[in-house]
Amino acid sequence: MYYYEVIPADRSYKGSGSLTYSSDLQLKSGQIIVVMLRTKKIKAVVTKKVNMPTFNVKPVYKVVTNSQLSKESLKFIDWISQYYAVPVSSVASLMLPPTTTISEEKVSASPAEYLDANLPTLTMEQAKVLADIQSSNTRTHIVHGDTGTGKTRLYIELMKQCITDGKSAIILTPEINLTPQLLATLQKSFSMVHVVHSKITPAQRTKIWNSVRSNQPHVLIGPRSALFYPIPNIGLIVVDEFHDSSYKQQQAPRYNAVRVSASLSRSHGARLILGSATPPVEDFFYAVSKGAKVHRLTEKAVTSTFTTTTVVVDLSDASEKSSHPLLSKTLIQSVRNTLDDNKQCLLFLNKRGTSRKLLCQKCGWSAICDRCNINYTYHEDSHSLVCHTCGESTGAPNNCAECKSSDIIFKSPGTKQIESSLRKLFPTARIGRYDKDNKTGDTFQENYEQIHSGKVDILIGTQLVVKGHDLPKLSLVSILLAEDALKFPDFSSEEKSFQLLHQVSGRVGRGHGSGTIILQSYGNAKELSLLSEQKNSWETFYKRELIARQKYGFPPFRYLMKIELSRASEASAEKASRQLHKQLLGQCSDDVEILDPSPSFFSKRAGKWHWQVVAKSKKRASLIALLEHVPKTATTDLDPSTLL
Repeated sequence: MYYYEVIPADRSYKGSGSLTYSSDLQLKSGQIIVVMLRTKKIKAVVTKKVNMPTFNVKPVYKVVTNSQLSKESLKFIDWISQYYAVPVSSVASLMLPPTTTISEEKVSASPAEYLDANLPTLTMEQAKVLADIQSSNTRTHIVHGDTGTGKTRLYIELMKQCITDGKSAIILTPEINLTPQLLATLQKSFSMVHVVHSKITPAQRTKIWNSVRSNQPHVLIGPRSALFYPIPNIGLIVVDEFHDSSYKQQQAPRYNAVRVSASLSRSHGARLILGSATPPVEDFFYAVSKGAKVHRLTEKAVTSTFTTTTVVVDLSDASEKSSHPLLSKTLIQSVRNTLDDNKQCLLFLNKRGTSRKLLCQKCGWSAICDRCNINYTYHEDSHSLVCHTCGESTGAPNNCAECKSSDIIFKSPGTKQIESSLRKLFPTARIGRYDKDNKTGDTFQENYEQIHSGKVDILIGTQLVVKGHDLPKLSLVSILLAEDALKFPDFSSEEKSFQLLHQVSGRVGRGHGSGTIILQSYGNAKELSLLSEQKNSWETFYKRELIARQKYGFPPFRYLMKIELSRASEASAEKASRQLHKQLLGQCSDDVEILDPSPSFFSKRAGKWHWQVVAKSKKRASLIALLEHVPKTATTDLDPSTLL
């Protein structure tokens, strides 16, 4: 009989360490097995052989032959567990396929081969950056390329070298809506490209998982989850748009895919490429301080004489008011001119639904979610109220719940109301709305070919429509309420506003024709004009932001940890957070600053009240040590991207 320590790869295991099981077969480190955890069959990974323990152990239920994680994968699991101070089982669960059945057959997958595609000739600037990267002994490279400078073209050349060397490449995208465009580009250059994202079935994910663990070269694209596929021989990892907040996992384990990519590249000795037009302040600072090389791309991949004009509109100006909310007279006329020119328009509003607020004009009552204490969003198509925090929905009332008045108005329009207004203004235009409320068949991803070919005249949407897309017929872009991100009381608000402005602006001026950008705002025209002027000077913004971050003690000059407690009542949540605050003050080292407890930004969610305590330190290890004194029922987030 043999005995082995194993990592349970299942979230139902709440322990923090390994478990011991027996087997009458000799097993290898990394071997995937099935064990009984109480009465449940779960997948597990063998870590090492041990002596016979002094306590009783259960036998391994099943050994999955021909399925083994590499030593690099085991190191990767261990690093994430230690760096984010999370149970190793929660990380291991990300590494194994979603289905309980793992193929026991030997894998025979088609390798990725480079095709002699008719690609555009590299610009002089692209060629120089490529040569600098290929000749460098440095492993991590930041490609700081303005929109339209051809970062993807550069990635393809690096992937070509990687595949030719017999190694695999992973390219991360922040959103699944970007995968059709990227896939179409890569399929012209590589014979086999695997795509993973949350919309594919568990069976499809398992099939890809089985395919990529062969030693042949593979190309894998997808969001942050692509990092957890067991590719044994990685030569290149690309994190495109690495500034995007989607790379931060918001559920346990709360990892940052940029830093996790760095760890994975280290364990494989792979090259890491971080690409963005607006690099994130914190990760850029850390990467450069650890030796990353920065490569600047400013030359447009497609040279042209086309120009881009930016217009800032003050919605509080009476001369701009129209009968349609958030549609200024300037914007309406610009849309009309664009449609007359047979071009595309894109209108961005980061608010779903028809209206964000239902209000009684007689007594002031508003429809609020009882579970979250925030306004319901009205959806006209289903005549329902939906809470976009917890998902609770109810029928929309015809009368005020307090005074029974029928004088109810809808305020703060969402994407559905904008769509309704545009259909009235432009009845013959082909209009597409793309947000999280889309049903199957209506999503941006499923309609990408029509959008790209210009068969959709006006695009309306939230964040997903402004990230990295290259639409040849797009001529007009507008942010309908450009100061939204500036309103949030968070250390990263100005950075996110700058990035949003740059990303939206980058959808036009890509060499396909002249473009217009319209920024609309209530009373923030001067501030937006300043940000607009600075959008082509990231270096100026970066230096100014670093000064502010250092002055007020925020990343990258302090590490942060957010601890959130939830209770059934507001009073009990406040009491628990104050008790925790007092306890942490008595346990922390001198280099740790514990901020006073406060209600979370969304203080009531899903029927519970939430308060938070924030800790700061120059030493990340000091924050991890503090976790020993945090109750298991609390939600902790090391390196949060926001304190909201």
